[in-house]
Parts: sequence; C-alpha cells; structure tokens
Amino acid sequence: MFNIFSIILIIAGVILLTFFLSIMIKNKKILVVVEALIIFGLIFSVYQMQYTSFKALYSEEIFTDSTVVEEVRITLYKPPKERGLSEIDRQITIKDSQVIEDILNDFSGVELKKDRDSAGLFKEFGIRLLITREAKEDYYLSDYHGFRVNENYLGTYEIINETNHLKTILSIMENTK
Repeated sequence: MFNIFSIILIIAGVILLTFFLSIMIKNKKILVVVEALIIFGLIFSVYQMQYTSFKALYSEEIFTDSTVVEEVRITLYKPPKERGLSEIDRQITIKDSQVIEDILNDFSGVELKKDRDSAGLFKEFGIRLLITREAKEDYYLSDYHGFRVNENYLGTYEIINETNHLKTILSIMENTK
C-alpha cells in the first residue's frame, strides 16, 4: 500500500508534529494523548479512503446535470495466452439512451474497495463511455472514460457488495452472438 518514500515522509511528519506540539504542550501525558489521537485519525482517514462507490468514483464525469453519455462501447476480451495481452473477442457500441441508462443503473449500486493488486487480474469486459458535457453556454466537450470489469473487480477496485452489475451487459452480449 505504501512505498518506502511514503513511509519516510510519514515518519518525518510525525517527528515534526511532535516537535511543534511539544513547544505548545508542556505536559508530556497530554502531548502523548494528543499525538495518539492525531495519528489514529490519520490512520482511520487513510483506511476510509480505500472505500468508495461507482457513483462517487465517477460522480464528476458521469453523474452531473450537464453531462450526457452518448454511447457505450462494450469490449469482450479473451483470456490472455500465457503472459500475453488479452485479445478482443468482439465489440458492441450502444447508442440507445435507454440501454445506456440501464447499464449505468446496474453499476450505480456497486460498492468498491481499493485493491492495488487487482490491476493485473483479467477482467473480461472493457467499458468505454463517450461523455459530452457543457463546459459553458453553447460550448461542449466530449471525452472517453473507460474501465475494465468482471464479476468481482472494477478497474483497481474490488466489488464488495452483492450486485448484478453485469446484467444488462451480459444480456446484450448474449443477444448479439
């Protein structure tokens, strides 16, 4: 989770914090309690930052009043052969707004936990969203946002709740064989 540089930075921060607090707080017992509370708060904050939801993760890109998801490209990948790259089995582009809404609704209930080790795991679906948003009056920007997903992982996050987030995608893929 942390690399050596981050750990050194944290230790240096705690030493500096101790120095500055010791100038202000002369009672050693109170100093230790205050430092313990601050360190506990930091640990709790870092731990809580690992958890999010699909809606929170993509709130600024997808779930705003000024954005429209114009298309969704679903790519089905074949598992890689030995240590190679995944091959594309097939791609489907969806432009029907109701189907796009169904796909986003399937993902909207997904709760996530950061899992850095999941980056190398095979995820059979690639989802690429073409999003257009109004930057200012009569000025629109379009951009792609994508992620890889399977039953248990979305990008570098583990899915921690029971959802049927692939329901619409699996239905589309089954109907287009």
